[in-house]
Amino acid sequence: MQVVIDSNRLRSEELRVFLAAGPSNHAVLIDYASIEAYKTNPLVTIQKSMAVLGEFSSQVLVLKGTGRIARLDSRETDYVREMIWDEYTKTFPLHAASIPFISLNETNMVDSSLMLHEKAIDILALQSPEKFREFHEIFAALYSKDDVRNLRKGVFTQDMLGTLLETAVVGAAYLLEEEGRFHTYDYFDVLNDFAVRQVLARLLLNQRWILHGRPALDDERLLNDQVDSIFVTYATFFNGMMTGDQGSSRLHGELRSLLSTFSKNDETLILPPAYQTPSP
Repeated sequence: MQVVIDSNRLRSEELRVFLAAGPSNHAVLIDYASIEAYKTNPLVTIQKSMAVLGEFSSQVLVLKGTGRIARLDSRETDYVREMIWDEYTKTFPLHAASIPFISLNETNMVDSSLMLHEKAIDILALQSPEKFREFHEIFAALYSKDDVRNLRKGVFTQDMLGTLLETAVVGAAYLLEEEGRFHTYDYFDVLNDFAVRQVLARLLLNQRWILHGRPALDDERLLNDQVDSIFVTYATFFNGMMTGDQGSSRLHGELRSLLSTFSKNDETLILPPAYQTPSP
């Protein structure tokens, strides 16, 4: 299995047990997992965050940056395979082996870690909370009173599903600044597109605003929700995700269910079986 690992599970015994179960089990590491590990005090946190992965470094798949993946063509045969950053995946064991030297105050390692810390902060700063808040406000206006009633009942009408997918396609093209991006895509090419799924995840978060009233979200909470939705989006292309966050787990299930509803379980849809957290 290839499972996306949420940053809150990098140090977990669950991850250790999963990887120890056999070499066919792989931890999928996205850019935001590394960003989370480096954003506080990297001289301390990175060693703890990468300790388990370091024990099983040959079972780690490092993905390309989210910006690059969002621009990959979902019509390509090896679309998901293209998400994997081969160079960094091959060198991850060497990287993991070098991390303990940070504690020995090796100058090069310390400087490198502090540089990555600054880069992590810069990347998170580019994620404008105001843009997320504006996104929620715009798409909340799409729902009629009847739509809201249906949402409260857990019902998606065909019209609502059509509007949701159309909005996701328009939103993805807008975020990528590629107006004609999907003009030549067929139905399943659209459903398999990373950027479209990312917007669908955001729209599902938006529905919570609609159903439960607009919460007084601060900037940090908005940013956390956005990062969570990115982890969830990746998880639909692999065997789900390992997370300790109930909100992320719920959103992941909702996105998978929505994609299955759109596709009617057609095999053309990229949606591998999901990892299940072992019962206590």
